[in-house]
Amino acid sequence: MKWFIFALVTFASGEQDIKYHEHLSFDSYVECVSFYQKNSHGLLSGLKRVYPNIKDAKIRCLDLKTILEIERGEKENLWKFKQEKEL
Repeated sequence: MKWFIFALVTFASGEQDIKYHEHLSFDSYVECVSFYQKNSHGLLSGLKRVYPNIKDAKIRCLDLKTILEIERGEKENLWKFKQEKEL
């Protein structure tokens, strides 16, 4: 199973969107979290550089199946899913 660093971003307008880097994947949740913990500042800075009007970003590691369910709108509350693990 592949894992990705996933962000729910909130823009200054209040609009929310999901972002993840599809070419930055991990073979396990532990690898993903370890990478995030070592690089959290740079990841958040990168998001803000690309999307300067971000007000807030909630970042977690998610598996591809869950990300696809979220993208299809199958998850009503983006932060109440099976692999709920706060970073």
